[in-house]
Amino acid sequence: MTMRPAHRRRFLILALTLGCAACALQETTPVKPAPDDGAPQGTLRERPSGPAYANPQLALGEEGQVYLLWHAVERGKSVDALFARSEDRGAIWSEPPISLKPVKATGGGGRQIAAAPNGNVYVLWREVDPKTKNPQILFARSQDHGGHWDEPPRVVSASDDVGIPTLLADHDGGVFVGSLAGPRSHRALEVVSSHDFGATFPSTPSRLTAAFPTSHYGITNHRFASDGKGHLYAVWEEIRAVLDHRIYLNRSLDQGKTWGPQPILVSTPEGAERLASTPQILAGPTGQVYVAWEQIEFRPYNP
Repeated sequence: MTMRPAHRRRFLILALTLGCAACALQETTPVKPAPDDGAPQGTLRERPSGPAYANPQLALGEEGQVYLLWHAVERGKSVDALFARSEDRGAIWSEPPISLKPVKATGGGGRQIAAAPNGNVYVLWREVDPKTKNPQILFARSQDHGGHWDEPPRVVSASDDVGIPTLLADHDGGVFVGSLAGPRSHRALEVVSSHDFGATFPSTPSRLTAAFPTSHYGITNHRFASDGKGHLYAVWEEIRAVLDHRIYLNRSLDQGKTWGPQPILVSTPEGAERLASTPQILAGPTGQVYVAWEQIEFRPYNP
């Protein structure tokens, strides 16, 4: 049988490839030991020195600024909230980072950061008062893109049952702080609102309660949204029963001072066994409100 030139070339290439592979299999490559001879680098009992960093939070300014907040913990010594900024969209960052906590050994959690027009940056966190031993929510403000901060941070909420806070800032000077309070079996949502870019907060918060007094734990997993025109929206989860989790929404027409008398059910209607959880919310400038959540549906199953 006569082999065509093209087929002959393919056969030669295949033969050369197989031949080279066979040669490579016959050759032995020396194994280089690891630089440490395979010895373990340490034991589980050893800990690196210095603080551990966690929970980074980001916010964007209107002129290319990027703001970064994170948690710094040094075991047995300090708990701190550190801040850094970039004025060129993240290419170069300020050094060293700024410490925002006046008392660094009282614990802390729930750090939040938000940016607003005119160079305002806000930071919020929860910590334990070293004198009363009760948790409190502290608020810090910068009016020059994070270069300098008001001192000391202000207490915007304090009680023996205050929970992890949430922070929201809009473009109209509004700053909104929400936190769960009350017995852990039936939590309510407390809201304090500033209408002058965080300069002042009311001493008495507005209060939202669960849609049903029998809901387990009351309000959980709350979120806020603002349209920048005085309308503030709150969405949350309620657990009516083991297989009955619902999402509710309420609104304020006066920047969080007062709320509607009855929240709106936005998840599954009555009579269905569904698990709705983890709501998120956005508000548009012309009346649009968007709510999304996770939901597990129970359906018949055929093996």
